Amino acid sequence: MYMVMFSFFFQAEDGIRGLVRSRGLGDVYKRQDIIYEGAAVGENASGYFRPLVAGDPFAGFAESKADNSAGAAGAINVRVKSKGRIILSVTGVTAVTDEGTTVYAADDNDFTLTVGSNTAIGKVVRYISGTSVEVYFEAASYRSI
Repeated sequence: MYMVMFSFFFQAEDGIRGLVRSRGLGDVYKRQDIIYEGAAVGENASGYFRPLVAGDPFAGFAESKADNSAGAAGAINVRVKSKGRIILSVTGVTAVTDEGTTVYAADDNDFTLTVGSNTAIGKVVRYISGTSVEVYFEAASYRSI
């Protein structure tokens, strides 16, 4: 009798980890909006996605650029990553003691530990160095933070 054992190890790549798509596509808000790949995406009061503005419900991070500079509201869609892990530079982070702290977005590419009128996007799960941290993020529709 022979016994064979196999072991499998998976290592996540750097950047966005644990990707889950929830909303899939969202309509881009207005003509002037360009949502860049990797930018934080917010949902306005009419249900359109746009580059996140402080106070918007967080929809996730854009998977690719969505340029609606020549179209009407809702003329194009943007696909978002709505849950997972991402490496971000976060103002106010100073040490490993910031792990577990809520991260907020002031706009589509400005992240901070300051509440104010900013939008909660996730929590620090790993301190890297300086202001670089790994953040577990969830869209407002998943909210458990």
